[in-house]
Amino acid sequence: MIDTSTFSAEARVYVNRLQAIIERDRTEVARALVTTRKAIVLHEWLRLGRGSYEYDDDRWRDEFGAALNDIEAAIAPLKAIAANLSDSPLSADDIARARAIPMSQPDIDF
Repeated sequence: MIDTSTFSAEARVYVNRLQAIIERDRTEVARALVTTRKAIVLHEWLRLGRGSYEYDDDRWRDEFGAALNDIEAAIAPLKAIAANLSDSPLSADDIARARAIPMSQPDIDF
């Protein structure tokens, strides 16, 4: 966390705004991670069932297993981003305000 006590009032507002945006983004990444993981778990049967593949065609297991492994590998970096609380607001009120910023709103005036 940055000590803004020596900053001008304008700079403190700017830093607080950026910290709120960081928290908003971190929260959204965390939500996306949970949602993606749930989707993978819900489709776990792809690793166990044959789907449209013929009984003697073992390519289904390799194909679907590789697809799910790729998805898992793709979201792995998001875990670190979601867990990174540096430069995020610390008080419950500041966190709630940051999380209230709509993702479609790129710039917020505090």
